[in-house]
Parts: sequence; C-alpha cells; structure tokens
Amino acid sequence: MQPLTRARHPRAPRHVRLLRPAVAAVAVLAAVLIPVALGVTAAPAASSTLYVDQANPSCSDAAGSGSPSQPYCHIQPAANQLGASWQTVLVAAGTYPEKATIKGKNGTASAPLVVRAADGASVTVRNVVNGFAVSSSSYLIIQGFAVTATSGVGISVSGSAHVSIVGNHASYAGQPVDGQIAQGIKLSGTNDSLVQANVTDHNTDAGIQLVSGSTRDTIQGNESLANARGYIRAAPGIDLRAPGNSVIGNRSHDNEDSGIQTYDPGGSELIADNVTYFNGDHGIDDLRASSQRIIGNSVWWNFTAGINVEGSSTGGVVENNIVVDNGYGLTPCITPDPNKTTCAARTRGNIRADKDSFAGTTVDYNLTWLNNPPAPAVAYVWNTSSYTSLTSFRQASGQGANDLWQDPKWVSVSGHDYHLTAGSPAIDSANAAVSGEQSVDFDGHARVDDPATPNTGVPAGSFDDRGAFEFQPSGPPPPDNPPAAALQVTPSSGTAPLAVTADAGGSTDTDATPSASYRFDFGDGTSVGPQPGATATHTYTAPCAPCTVTVTVTDSGGQASQATSQVTVSRPPDNPPSAALAVVPSAGTAPLAVTADASASTDTDGTPIAT
Repeated sequence: MQPLTRARHPRAPRHVRLLRPAVAAVAVLAAVLIPVALGVTAAPAASSTLYVDQANPSCSDAAGSGSPSQPYCHIQPAANQLGASWQTVLVAAGTYPEKATIKGKNGTASAPLVVRAADGASVTVRNVVNGFAVSSSSYLIIQGFAVTATSGVGISVSGSAHVSIVGNHASYAGQPVDGQIAQGIKLSGTNDSLVQANVTDHNTDAGIQLVSGSTRDTIQGNESLANARGYIRAAPGIDLRAPGNSVIGNRSHDNEDSGIQTYDPGGSELIADNVTYFNGDHGIDDLRASSQRIIGNSVWWNFTAGINVEGSSTGGVVENNIVVDNGYGLTPCITPDPNKTTCAARTRGNIRADKDSFAGTTVDYNLTWLNNPPAPAVAYVWNTSSYTSLTSFRQASGQGANDLWQDPKWVSVSGHDYHLTAGSPAIDSANAAVSGEQSVDFDGHARVDDPATPNTGVPAGSFDDRGAFEFQPSGPPPPDNPPAAALQVTPSSGTAPLAVTADAGGSTDTDATPSASYRFDFGDGTSVGPQPGATATHTYTAPCAPCTVTVTVTDSGGQASQATSQVTVSRPPDNPPSAALAVVPSAGTAPLAVTADASASTDTDGTPIAT
C-alpha cells in the first residue's frame, strides 16, 4: 500500500509501525485459503471479467464497456453488472474517489463474485461515505483495496452471507467527534463470512466490528492498530457485539481501548492464537459475554488486566495463553480521562475474572509472568481478591493447577517479536485437547515436537506450545525412535493353575509417534493382541519352568520394541491318595458274601490313583 498522507487523529499513538512482513505473509496465505473457504473450484474465465481503469484514455462508463481495451472509468458501473454473465471486476491502479455499492449480488460456493485490485496494482478508494457498501449479497469477495478517509465505515457489509473481505487496508474512517466516528470494517447481520489479512488503522472506532447478530464469521490474520476516538477511551482493535464468531491469529496493538473485546450480546466466541499488546485498556476483554474460549494467545503490556472477564461473563475457558506484564497502569495512556492529562489506573493483573464472572470459568495451562512490576504487584484477580503469586491464586481459587509462573523467553518484547526461544517453559507444555486449540500457530506452522524439551502437556504424547507461536527447532526433525517397552508380570511364580496379569503400562514413547498397540506372548503358545490396552491376563494350566512372557510395543509410526519377564509355574505337590472304602453288607451270618468298594477314593494332584 502507498503511504497515507492524511494527518493523524489527535492523540493517536505516534510510535506505532505496521508489521508489514507478517501481514504480507498472511495476505499470501489468504489468497490460498479463499478458494477453500468459499468452495471455489476454478478461477473465473477471462470472458467473465469486467475491467476498470480510469487512467485508460478509452475508458467509459457507457453500456457495453468493461473490456481490456475499453474499460470502465469507475468501479460502480462495473459492480452493477455483476451476476450471471460477469463474475469478476478487476480494478487497475489509481485513486478512485467513489463509493461502490453492491446490493443483491449473489454468487455461488463454486463461483463467487469478485471485486478486486489487479495483480500488483495499488488501488485507493477515498473521500467518500463508504469505500464499499455491501448488502443483501452472498458468495462475494472484496480484495486488495486501500480504503481511506471515508466519513462512514470504510468497508460495510450488512444483511449478507458468505462474504470475504480480504487483503484490504482500511484507515482513517470517520472523524474524532461524537456522532461522526466510524469503523474500518464492519459486518452487520452478516453470517458465515471471512475478514482476513486486512490492515485496519487510525479509524475513529473499532478497526473491525461485528454487530446485529452476525454469527459464524471468522476474523483471521488481520492487523488492527492505532484506532482511537480521540476524545474518550472507547475504540478497540477488534470489537465483537454478536455471538458465535471466531477471532484467530490477529495482531491488535496500540489501540485506544482493548485489543480484542466482546460485549453483549456477544458470547460463545473463540479467541485463539492472537497477539495483543500496548493497548489502552485490556489485551482481551469480555463484558457480559458468557461461554468464551480464550485459547493460546500472547498478551503483553496492556494498560489494564491482560485477559479480563467481567460483568457476568461466566462459563469461559482461559487456557494455553502467555500473559506477561499487564495491568501496571503506566502506559499506554492513549486517550486521557475526560478533562485530565493522564489515565487513572483501573484493573490490574495478567488474568482477571471478577465477582460476576468467575462462576464456571476455567483458568489453566497458562504461562504468566511479571518483570519488576510496580507495587502492588498483581498476577491474578479472582472474584474480589487479588493475588501476587500463582501459588496463592491456586490455593484460594482451585484454578491454575497447570499454569506456569516463569519468563516465557520471547525473542524480543521491545521488537514485538513474541516467538519462543529455546528453553522456553511454554514449549511442548500446552493442553492440546482443550476446545478451540488450533492445529497451526499464528504463522501457520503446524505443531512440532522439540526434541530437546520433555513433553509435559496433555494428552500424553502431545507437544503443542503455549501462546500464539509454536517453537520451530533448528536442524532436521527429530528421529522417530521406537518406544521404550517395559513389562511387569504378577505373580511371577506359583503352582498350576496360575492366573497372571502382564502390565506394560510403564512403557514410554516421548517423540511425535506415541505408543499405539501392545501384543503379549505368554510363552506357552498363548498370545493376546495386538490391542490398544497395555495389560493382559492369562491362566497357566500346566507347569512351565520358566515361561518367558514377551510384550511387543508398537508406535503410530510402526516402530516397535520388546520387553520380557519370566514366570515359573510348578506342579502342585504329590500328595497320597485319599482312600475311601465301603463294604456291603457290613454284617450277616456265614457264609456271607460282601463287596468292598474303594471307588470313592480321590487323588487330585498330577499323579492319579494307579492301583
């Protein structure tokens, strides 16, 4: 995008910088993901494309225009033609002082309608009410525009579905005057839509906002910064006021209010793998928003509590986050309190759940830390109490059983690089099974096992990292080693028949391919498995002196190892028979014939009665 020349709003942060390399990388990713998200099966044919180029001397807005040789001069007449015959509007470089209204335009999942900047072109839409105003439309993509200096919302979408706003730069919307503020991108009553890889900055309200029942929308891979009303602290980076949406992998910083906030009627949102820092209120804020999932975010140095859950925001889950140095009440004071030159200290701590929100809320597997905090140091707030340490928080609340209180070893907080370095306690220690945990990190990297770090997270064998970034070990990937098999058989000796239990539960496999199956050979011709369970039982009916029991443990990569144990099965002792005799009749006169019967005699050991 070309540098903007419009003056900054009063009191807007002057030290911020756009982290363009990261955003550019996500923009490339967005170009790959959009066809998948919308179900596109093929790019539109050239014959279905309308061209806009105001610099072309042959341009015309007359009917029949839109070819490469006679393009439209403005975006609006081309957008009006979108439909059955025309699928794409391609806009050439230039500044277009016009509002593009797109109403009642409906593509399909396999053939969405597209309005986008030409490849490599810098296209600016400015000095109008809205850059784009989309309504009552579906399966539509708006991509690649710089929308700036609008009096209203930069890009507005209402009453629509399956709309993608991708790779745009929305800035300087509205005026810092009560009644004239505006958002950079706003979705109202719009469902199943995507806001991805945009930059929203220096708007007079939220950079990105969802309202009026917008649901099942995804806000992903955007950067939102330096948004401020300028006269009262209220403009966040990302603002959710509608339920059931996902905010994943965004960077939100230097905003007048919170980095990411959810206010009623929002709730049941997923806030995952985001990076928030240097905001004038919270890093992540929930107010009257229940059942939130706040998972795997990296949150640093926000004016008030880093992750804040308040005002009846019950039933939330706060896990796998890294939250450091929040709530000091020092900086940034972006917009001072009314009639003052400073901002009053408010809530403190890295993680806070107030008296109306702690019920049903779960806090676990986070990493929190304070570096030389000003007094009073507050790590957590739970109910009405503040805690200066993880230990005291655990004891009082019963929460944070697997939280860590350690320096996360980020690359550089001064450079706002929140990647992990080797030896970070966040590596391979997260809860991989928590709802909302992402399979890839902020950068799009898959979860990877660090061979130098024990896997201490859950479930066993998982290796997700805490925070927004997955540590990427240098060098080749670790080898897939076989499991370390272990076996215990109890009892180890006895007389037949002997029932034994073979237990291989002590076997371990700490690499990326955990133990998957167990096969037991009891040494007398009997085997059990392969099976997922690590124990098996068997009864020896004959002597075995000794029998070697073998377990074969195989991992999910096909590697196997064995362990053995011996069992001695003896014959029972050779006891004499138990004789019994009956004589019939037992009395009479001579001559007397009798029958002597010893058939009731018994001998139950291994040497039966012989004579």
